[in-house]
This record gives sequence, structure tokens and C-alpha cells, in this order.
Amino acid sequence: MEKVIHDNWYINPIEFPNADDYVMDIYNISQANTGFIHAWDSNLFFEEASQLLVNAIRLFRMGYFDCAFYSLRQALELSIGTIYLTENPEKKGDWQSLKSGFESNTMPKELKNKDNPFKDITEKMPAFFNKIRSTQKAIHKYVHKQGYASFYQVRRNPFLLKQKNIRKEDLLEDFKSYLKVCIGAVAVYRLSIDALPIVLMDEEMLTRSGDLITAPYSEEFVDKYIGHDNIDAFKTTQIYKDFCASLSINEKQNEAVFNLIHWQYYDRERIDDYNAQLHLCTFTDRIAMCIFTISEKISQVFVDGIHWYTSDVKSDNQKRGITIGSSYYEEQFLTSANNYNQPYHNVYLSRCQINNDYTYFEHNEKLTGNEIECVKLVATKLLDMVNQIENEISESVK
Repeated sequence: MEKVIHDNWYINPIEFPNADDYVMDIYNISQANTGFIHAWDSNLFFEEASQLLVNAIRLFRMGYFDCAFYSLRQALELSIGTIYLTENPEKKGDWQSLKSGFESNTMPKELKNKDNPFKDITEKMPAFFNKIRSTQKAIHKYVHKQGYASFYQVRRNPFLLKQKNIRKEDLLEDFKSYLKVCIGAVAVYRLSIDALPIVLMDEEMLTRSGDLITAPYSEEFVDKYIGHDNIDAFKTTQIYKDFCASLSINEKQNEAVFNLIHWQYYDRERIDDYNAQLHLCTFTDRIAMCIFTISEKISQVFVDGIHWYTSDVKSDNQKRGITIGSSYYEEQFLTSANNYNQPYHNVYLSRCQINNDYTYFEHNEKLTGNEIECVKLVATKLLDMVNQIENEISESVK
């Protein structure tokens, strides 16, 4: 039986040059997570939509082209679904229970009948959404097997290809064209949740923002999949204007503080810059800064074991993986009551306790007795600061 299937029911892989470039581009969407609690679930939806786009690429290369087109359609429909559920959170239970009312032709109509960011975006970017609709119709032809070009039996038969007047290369051109539109569509649908992926592309806005989980879209991504004319139109929407207005009132960060807040990088030569905008730094940032100032031997700090700060001092540890966390570092201290100068690969690891949590730090050489005393003093001062803040909060809520 296996031989019969292999000989008569086969699928031809399809060459798709630069497929990996498209996959890397899709990361722009998956990295643009929203940090808003009311829309937190949308992150899962857009991750899934991104997966569907990647699935489409893989299916196409394997030769399952109709399945690839179907996966593109799913990515669009799922993106609309999360916008709909974000606008109508009371219906999430019905969606989870697989009730009706969440069809692909129902949700967009309901969204456009109410004032919401999605409606505003579609009205301000009509050409972009017309392109999406025409692409969806073209995708449906492949999914519903309309036309001989969608038949496997025809595509693998040179005689039938010629008889039906079908150009084999048209399939690749169609898929590339539809894929490009669908990636852009999902990216713009994401903007209905919040405008930050575009707002943060503006350096003036970025340097006034905190350490958000939302990564901005790249210029190359926008140019390739959305178009700057469409972005100019998006900038006339209310959601874009509101986010810009909200960030504009924030103080602009200097370069050193920006790198500390956004990239967790500390430069000992920029101490004056940190002092000038210390009020913009989080308590976690301040813990890291205090530890770094104790000694130039210290290269990296891990506040609570999860907030990873690097510095202008390069670590001699060449074996670090991407795994970090309190439990990971605790293994270094299981057999010793000493919190300092634990051998760690070819460097040393120490820790101090601040507000019931440990902060770990790497250093290329052993700390001296004086440096250890400085660490203890810093930990005590920081704990006093925590207690003071907690007391002030307690007093304010009485």
C-alpha cells in the first residue's frame, strides 16, 4: 500500500526563494506585544496569526499550496477575531464555548457599526483594506478549488498544464503576492489594539517611553508590507494621535538613561547623566546602578534573578546561555553559606538580599573585604528605601 501511495499520490515540493526572509519579517508582528491588561489575550492571538503565516510558507514549500492559502486566510480571520473580542470582552465566554456569531463575515460588520479604532483605521486607509479584500477573494479561489490552476492533478502533469493554459510559475507569484498582503494586514490589524508599533518608530516618542514590551516595527518592514502612504494615513487616526499626545508630555531621556531603561545597559562613564534623570529610572534600575558603582570588577547584575543588566565592563564568562532566573543561580549557593565570591565558570558570582529577593552579580575578579562591606551597606540602604516607600503608601491609603 505504501508503494502505491508513493507512486501515484505524491506532492511536489515548490521552490520558494528567500522564504526565510519572510519568516524573519513576521517577527515584527510577534515582537509587537501589547502591555495593556484589557487586551493581554490579543498577544496570544497575534502570536497564533504569526504562526499561521509561517505555517503557510512551510506548507507551500512542501507542496501543499491549497493548505498554504487556507493558512493565510486563517491568519486574517483570527486577527479580526481578536479585535472583535477585545472590543466585546463579554462575548469571550461564548467564543470559548464555540457558539455561533464569530463568523468571518459577521465580526467585521459589527465592528464597523460602532465607533472603535478598527473602524477609524479602515475609513482612513481605504485603499489598503480594498487590497486586503481583493486578496481574500483571490485566496478563496485556491481554497475552494475553483479553476484548474488549483488542482494538484493538473499541476504535476505537463500535458494538462499546457492543455489548460496554466503557467506553472504563476502559483509562486500569486503566493508571494498574497503572503505579502496578509503579513501587512495582520500588522495593521495589530494596530487596532494600540498604536505603539508605529508610534515608537518615532525616536522622539521612543525616548519618552518606558521599558515597554512592545517593539516598534522596523522601517524596512513598514516599507515592504504596509507602505509609507498608508502609514501617513494611519497617523491621522485618533488612536495614533492619542498615543502620541500621551507620550509627548513625558520627559525625554538622555542617551545613557535611555540605554539603561530600554536595554538594561550601564556605562560608568555616564554617571552625571544618570544623576540628572534618576527620577526616570525604576527601582530595579537603581538597584543595578548601585551594585555596578561598588566595583569595576562587576560586569553583570541580575535583579531578582530575572532583570539582566550588562555594563561597560565585559564579562570573562564565555559560557553563558540564555537561561536566567533565581533557581538557576541558587545552584551556585546550595553547598555554601557564603554569599560572595562563588566560582562561576571562569568568573565569580555573588548575591545580596533586598526586600526578600536576591540580586545576583557577576564579577571577573574576587571582591575584597571592603567591597563586600559596600555591598552589604548598599543592600541595607535599599531595603530602608523600600520600607520607606511602603510606609508612605500605607499612610496614603488610610
